[in-house]
Amino acid sequence: MRTLYIRIVVTMLVVILTSSLLGFLFANIYYQVKLKPFNDEKVTEMARGIQSFYQENETVSLDSYLQSVGALGYELFLTDGKMESNYFGGEFRKNELPEKTVQQVLTGETYHGIDTFETGFFITGFFDNDVRNTIGVPIKTDGETKALFLRQDPEKQFGELRIFFRDDSYIYIDY
Repeated sequence: MRTLYIRIVVTMLVVILTSSLLGFLFANIYYQVKLKPFNDEKVTEMARGIQSFYQENETVSLDSYLQSVGALGYELFLTDGKMESNYFGGEFRKNELPEKTVQQVLTGETYHGIDTFETGFFITGFFDNDVRNTIGVPIKTDGETKALFLRQDPEKQFGELRIFFRDDSYIYIDY
């Protein structure tokens, strides 16, 4: 009787562990193949929208505009490639960006850091709060080109969902 119990427990543990690993593996593959390019495209569209809106409305203060965008759930990094750099919205946990990348954007190219961001095999890059995990577009202000790097702020974007799952407002009924 005791050996049957041990076999059932061991079998259940093996099944649970195997299914968890396979589920995580398939979720990671799905992220790398489908979601990563989709997120890159979605954030690129947002960055180009910010870029074109500002180019059409240059009387608007760029800092105020980017603060408003940051408040909507985005993290932004604006730099002239020299001395001036500003962050808007949430803060990046890692904020080291290669000079080559900044120069690439300043010359007019779009930087697709979300799509090219390297992660480990079992790690998705969506939540990695790194300035290299952004989309970069050039933006002209006051006759000067600056590089704007943008990504979604997962903490703000998923904050309500997290609050929903963490909600302690249960209804207690006394009998």
